[in-house]
Amino acid sequence: MTKNGNSLDQRTFDKLSRLYIIALSTIALSVVISQVLVRNHLETQKSDSTVINVAGRQRMLSQKLTKEIVSLSDYSDKKNRLLLKNKISETLYLWQLSHHALQKGNDSLGLPEHNSDKIKSEFKAINHVFNTIEKAAKSIVKKISQNPTIPIDVLTSEIKKVTHNEGSFLLMMDEIVNQYNVEADKKIAWLKKLEFLLMSFTLIILLGEFLFIFWPTAKSVKATLSELLSAEKRAKKMAFDADELSLSKEKSIKELRALSHAMDETLLFARVSPSGSLIHMGNKFSRLFKLSKTSKETLIWSVLSGNENEQLFIEDLIKKYRKTRLAWRSKSNYKRKCRYLVRNVFSTL
Repeated sequence: MTKNGNSLDQRTFDKLSRLYIIALSTIALSVVISQVLVRNHLETQKSDSTVINVAGRQRMLSQKLTKEIVSLSDYSDKKNRLLLKNKISETLYLWQLSHHALQKGNDSLGLPEHNSDKIKSEFKAINHVFNTIEKAAKSIVKKISQNPTIPIDVLTSEIKKVTHNEGSFLLMMDEIVNQYNVEADKKIAWLKKLEFLLMSFTLIILLGEFLFIFWPTAKSVKATLSELLSAEKRAKKMAFDADELSLSKEKSIKELRALSHAMDETLLFARVSPSGSLIHMGNKFSRLFKLSKTSKETLIWSVLSGNENEQLFIEDLIKKYRKTRLAWRSKSNYKRKCRYLVRNVFSTL
């Protein structure tokens, strides 16, 4: 791992993080856009059922109003006339309110302000009929309010205006209701198309993310894992080789120690410096010459012999062969040890 955080695992993690953030952000954005578009469209359709219901009710109210006005001829007493007058007033009020609300909108009824141009033109055509019926109905209500027992003949002209225009109003109102239905169906069809477009857009986004994000990411992860597995195999091999080397080294050290111990116990040898100082001596050599410790001042010739001539001989011999390896062999006689140059007694460095 590097100090700059540029290791393989860090680079891989950063790359995957960026890719997944991009992917999730794109999906989230598409979902938000879809919801905004669908909700806006549904908002425009929320009042369609109310509009159609109110428009359809206008036909029923016009028929109810006509029936109540015609029923005036069946009653001449004050009580029944006043009851009918109240019913006519209530029906007329609701009919008027709904008619104007369909054109201009009404929050209490849940009707929007805006209509299509075709519906506006149809309302413009029906307004003349509506006004005629409205004017006649208001006149009837006013006359009955002034004189509940007014003769029916006085109201005949107004009643005829209502009955003659009621059929035209029904036909024209049917056209308006049908137009509302057509426009509502168009909105539903457009919503279906919008949902299909949004679904296609989302699928395209998912396909693009698969091709350009998830699939390359999967390949990258696969390559990284392959690299990690290869590194693991190499590490295991190196660890195995290191263990083998350690065992081999330990075995060699044991063999060397065993050999050194065997040499110390079996060979009569000593190691000296080029100047003749005694560096090391074997156990057998130490026991033979009764030496337990050595120092830099201990000279080999002083150990091997007490005779000055022999000491000089040995000194000359060592100086002469200081660059070669020599050995002295011990015989039974102590003095003869120093006169013979043999192998495996001591060596010079």
